[in-house]
Amino acid sequence: MSKPRQFRVLAGVHDEGGKEYTKGQVVPAFRDLCAHFPNKFEEVVLTPAAAPSEPSPSGNTPTGAKGPETGANGPETGTATGAKPEGTAKTPPASVQSELGEDATGDFDGAIAAELKVFRKGAKKFFVTQPDEVNKALNEDPLAKGEVEPFIKKLLGGEGK
Repeated sequence: MSKPRQFRVLAGVHDEGGKEYTKGQVVPAFRDLCAHFPNKFEEVVLTPAAAPSEPSPSGNTPTGAKGPETGANGPETGTATGAKPEGTAKTPPASVQSELGEDATGDFDGAIAAELKVFRKGAKKFFVTQPDEVNKALNEDPLAKGEVEPFIKKLLGGEGK
């Protein structure tokens, strides 16, 4: 069986295999997360030179070898690829502050495409707003994560719950 590929979370929170990963953390996955979630991940490619099988006894990097990069989860080696395929989804807007919670817009492609904002309060409550009124939710009651995209589709006149 092949090893899973490694993807670094660029924005928001991602649930993979029942575990939650936040911005900066590396997610192991067999599927291409960059293709499934444009602008949310970058692939971390480990090279044989960057990942020696045995560390030196002193713990130092051998002369001429590239040292590990330090990420949110500690030392990591590799090169990021596939972060932003040209001409695909829109880039998520910069994070903003809201009384409704933490900006989670990067987790929802529909919100990015519709130029809406999504805020997460706690682990399971989501609110959709206009980008210029981030403290005024468009949904009366908090939404579960799985209800956000259908709510946005409904707002835009498409099918939804």
